Amino acid sequence: MTDLGDCGGGEWTMIKKMDGNKQTFSFDEALQSDKNTFKPQGGETGFDSEETKLATYWDTPFSKVCVGMKVGSLIKFAKIDQKGDSLHSLIADGQHRATSLGRDAWKDLIGSDASLQVNCNIEGFNVEGTSRRHSRARIGIATNEKNDCGSCDSRIGLGIGGYPDENVSCGNVVRHGGGNGDRTIQACTDSSASIMKVWLVAAVISSIAGSLVAVKDQCEQDSSSSCCSGGDFSPVNPFSTLGKKVDELLDLIRAQVLQCAGGRALETTPKSCKEVVDNGRSDGNKAYTLDVGGKKMPVFCQVTPLEGCGGGGWTMVMKIDGTKKHFTYDSALWTDLITFNTHGGETGFDAHETKLSTYWKTPFSKICVGMKVGNDPVRFQVIDQQATSLHSLIADGEYRATSLGRDAWKDLIGPHASLQRNCNREGFNAKADRDNLSRARIGITSNNENDCNTNDSRIGFGTAGYPDENQSCGNVARHGGDNGDKTTPAMGYILVQ
Repeated sequence: MTDLGDCGGGEWTMIKKMDGNKQTFSFDEALQSDKNTFKPQGGETGFDSEETKLATYWDTPFSKVCVGMKVGSLIKFAKIDQKGDSLHSLIADGQHRATSLGRDAWKDLIGSDASLQVNCNIEGFNVEGTSRRHSRARIGIATNEKNDCGSCDSRIGLGIGGYPDENVSCGNVVRHGGGNGDRTIQACTDSSASIMKVWLVAAVISSIAGSLVAVKDQCEQDSSSSCCSGGDFSPVNPFSTLGKKVDELLDLIRAQVLQCAGGRALETTPKSCKEVVDNGRSDGNKAYTLDVGGKKMPVFCQVTPLEGCGGGGWTMVMKIDGTKKHFTYDSALWTDLITFNTHGGETGFDAHETKLSTYWKTPFSKICVGMKVGNDPVRFQVIDQQATSLHSLIADGEYRATSLGRDAWKDLIGPHASLQRNCNREGFNAKADRDNLSRARIGITSNNENDCNTNDSRIGFGTAGYPDENQSCGNVARHGGDNGDKTTPAMGYILVQ
């Protein structure tokens, strides 16, 4: 078999291929730690742009790892001498395992444009500095401009994440003093993307030309057309705007040409699931490509009505497993602008946790919250609340009241729900007056005493505090709950419209 540059002799087994432009394999994605394959058909081909994760990730032992990066049309490889029962065994537990390639070898993967800060240079598997919000990599190197690893602002690697760019999952990102300047270089991608863009522009120009001819013919036959003036053909010439960005060009086609020609307007990418429904483009409850803050990404849309929330067009924001601690009240996931397991945001009401960028980028006028307890159906409630984003209601920690009422919150759990009878503080960042007692990022917290000092019960999302610090979503009650003591974790769903 063919040698792979610095990796040497052949007989290499494929494990993963990742596209640095996508977040499928970013640092926090579940695909880094679970034993689920991803598009295994992509593992049947070579060094193309088809992402994949094969079962070889967790069931193939080895004595060395070959990593490669493709920037433009050039692929470069580096060999890591490392034994393991599997690559999963080196990565899934999150423990740092050092390698000794050296910063120059990592930079060689990118090529002459590579850049890293000069200090720290922590490398290997599960690389991250002492600040988790900064640069990290499942396989790679992270560096800092300061003489420590506290705030690394640069990295080269595979399965990367953190400041200064959460959107690059493979490649080189640098800010603040990189030896070769600031960089954002997505690797492991195919150069055909740029060809596709040129082809798209050519196709648009061709479409405009054809539509202009159609409009001219219509004007000659019907001078009453809104695009004609006394039989003269006088639409605004879209060719004069070719210097504008493509979205503006498509808007011009819609407004000036296709409307007159009686054709169907070209459609821009919807920004929410409500737009999908309103524009008549829904085709079942599934993932649709949305423009979320200027970035196109697949997001699950509930396009049919939900009992308790009403008409369809609900955009997925979060899914929370109450038996896990990822989304407890004090988790940074409630306050930061970092996604979590975005792959889970492409599916519906299942057990895959997720936090999408819709959490901080999607405005809304109402929120649909749902809970699934055991094998019961999901129960939903709607909160009429307008905001620029859910993050804007929660991240600052300020209490914002809602008025669902305790019975509505209990209905989310079902007939076994229990709350103490007093206080009944509900809304966003609902918590007892004393620290370390029951609290919820979205929900209700209650007390047996006639105040809100020592609340021992709650129902909600992003929960924590006495009497159970480990449950992140569901119902906990002690000391006089109206249906007895309860510890009922739930799978929680948060959507907006």
